[in-house]
Amino acid sequence: MKLKNLLLLLFFLFAILGVNAQDFHYSQYNLSPLTLNPAKAGSFKGTARIGGIYRDQWGSVLQNQYRTPSFYIDAPVFRGIGKKDWIGVGAYFLNDQSGSYSYNQTSIGGALAYHLALDQMRKNVLTFGFQASQNQRRVDQTKLKFANQYVVGSLGQQWNTLTEVMQDDVSFMDYAAGVDFRSKPSATLSWNIGASAFHLLEPTESNNGSSASTAVVPRRLVGHASLTKALGTNWQITPQVFYTQQAGTSELIAQAIAGYKLGANKDILLNMGVGYRHQDAVMALVGLEFKNFIVGVAYDVNISSLNTYSQNQGGF
Repeated sequence: MKLKNLLLLLFFLFAILGVNAQDFHYSQYNLSPLTLNPAKAGSFKGTARIGGIYRDQWGSVLQNQYRTPSFYIDAPVFRGIGKKDWIGVGAYFLNDQSGSYSYNQTSIGGALAYHLALDQMRKNVLTFGFQASQNQRRVDQTKLKFANQYVVGSLGQQWNTLTEVMQDDVSFMDYAAGVDFRSKPSATLSWNIGASAFHLLEPTESNNGSSASTAVVPRRLVGHASLTKALGTNWQITPQVFYTQQAGTSELIAQAIAGYKLGANKDILLNMGVGYRHQDAVMALVGLEFKNFIVGVAYDVNISSLNTYSQNQGGF
């Protein structure tokens, strides 16, 4: 089966099954395009793009640390209505494991994006994207402890009656949409700005069988922007910013990455940078680009009041 047919099949399967890019955060969010913005699907020149990202948080202070791996594949597959337009599709898998009671979230999703070229050279491209996915949330009830298990200050053997209506896992449909604009006005300058919204229909979910305790997953809004400017023949600088808001809480990340070209043909780009997550952490970033391959590593150092418990450790 051709790649484009496989990706289309995956997308429509996810549209039928139905979930969301989950409410987590990556420091190198730009290396996880489909969980950043559905409009990123097929947003490149080439045949296909395959990638993965992994986050490990507070491993030095928690017995069961937070782990969030994700993988994706996407491709520009069809020409659009205009001769310079194209349609991109993609699929991703994401798993989020957190806490001592094995709270586990799994998301499998598909994205479809229309890339509208605003000029003949495709120097300015406006993209609209849509995402559908299936989300499952699980919990290990044997690791949960309730108030009525405590007898005279110690943990007794009685099991809370609430567990009789607890569900081991729940699943629900969810959708996301996004818009993205890319511009390359010259050979030495390019920039990008985009926005996306997850949990568009604010689905309900609950691990409790009682309808009275059903919770609404609030809509999450995301904004992102970046600019890359060449500085001479060897150096380039990329400032970028990420913002997300959900249910009255927000997260702001600002980063600056410097790239230095290596090799006889200057086809190797060494990236080094720093970042700041507002009122939470500072981060060091390093990466390497060689032809069609990109790899990056980041480490967060916690600087919030939580550092009393995290011992200043953050996420890898």
